[in-house]
Amino acid sequence: MISKYIYIIIIFNIIISQAQYQIIQLPNNTLELVSNNSISIIENFNTNKLSSNFSTTLINYPANINLFNVKINQFSLSILNYGILEDKFNNESLKTFTANEYYLQYLINKKISNNISLYYSIGTIYSQIYNYNSIALTSSLKINKYFKKNNLSISFAVNNVGVVLKKYRAANVNLPIEYQLAFGYYLKNTKIGYDVLYNYQDYNILHILSLKLNIIKDINIILSNTNSSKKLSNENNLNYLSGFSGGINFTINNTNINVGFLNLGPAGLATSITINYKLF
Repeated sequence: MISKYIYIIIIFNIIISQAQYQIIQLPNNTLELVSNNSISIIENFNTNKLSSNFSTTLINYPANINLFNVKINQFSLSILNYGILEDKFNNESLKTFTANEYYLQYLINKKISNNISLYYSIGTIYSQIYNYNSIALTSSLKINKYFKKNNLSISFAVNNVGVVLKKYRAANVNLPIEYQLAFGYYLKNTKIGYDVLYNYQDYNILHILSLKLNIIKDINIILSNTNSSKKLSNENNLNYLSGFSGGINFTINNTNINVGFLNLGPAGLATSITINYKLF
């Protein structure tokens, strides 16, 4: 059991690469989870057909860590809950405390032309760990260009650019800035995506391969794999399964539902469900 929790801590450090503001690098919904935050494969899918203006997401991670997101029109609120943590020494409990992070965003999605789309977000983060808390402002920018003749899309993103308004303590804290380049190729009923994600703080390069299959009308399957969890594989785990994710997207009676999972190696699975519909 102890080794399992150690694996969970290591996983979050590899994926997040920062001890603070983990919420801005974790997925906010199921499509982001099952695609490993790929910008080459993520689309609004059937939500455009439904004119969806409301969605709610619950993502469950191992060790009772969970993330809840609610999105209304262009506003998104995410809450990351680490549960009740315990500080121990020689198996004696010294104190228990909680840790939470809150992320409020305003989202702008604009079509500049028939083949160019722009996505921009600006948000505020509040992070609380025991008696320490911090506040930061952050923004992200994504641009997508579609080449219809070649059935190809190219996307570029700069994530988590901002400023820390209030530090946890005197030590300097930086936001985990990322640069992302993605390529998407369209076949009949299929889209293949490849992303390269570069973390500016720790010089880590993440490779993401994703696939979207249109099975029948209003039903899609999304599969993805990444090298983020390969270091966690051991002799009892197949390398290609660490970091593997999958999910299904479907519509029932004007309600769009996404369910999926992300394999975190020895730590276990993260599972997620998102429901989109027209609220008003």
